[in-house]
Amino acid sequence: MIGDRNENGVAAEGYAHLRTSLEFLVSNTIFQEIVGRYRNNIMMTKFTAVKGDKIEEHKAEIDTLFGRASGYINAHSNPEGQHALPTMNDLKTDFNRFKEIERKFK
Repeated sequence: MIGDRNENGVAAEGYAHLRTSLEFLVSNTIFQEIVGRYRNNIMMTKFTAVKGDKIEEHKAEIDTLFGRASGYINAHSNPEGQHALPTMNDLKTDFNRFKEIERKFK
């Protein structure tokens, strides 16, 4: 228990925030806001700032983190085969890995 909430619920909420952070990492940091939501134009002047080698190096892990985070949030139906609930240790490990990857793109 964490306060009056169980660990799995708190971890799942943390994974929802991690999922959003991964979306922002991809759209804002990795792709430099070249294409933005609700914008009509593409900012080609920022294209050269995209670190393609880093994308190739980290895209599989980013995808894995995103998939795991998506599996734990309420907005998506969870796969039937996924029976394990998220723990705070899982979240801390994944969040620390997220921060390491994010640093590579800054």
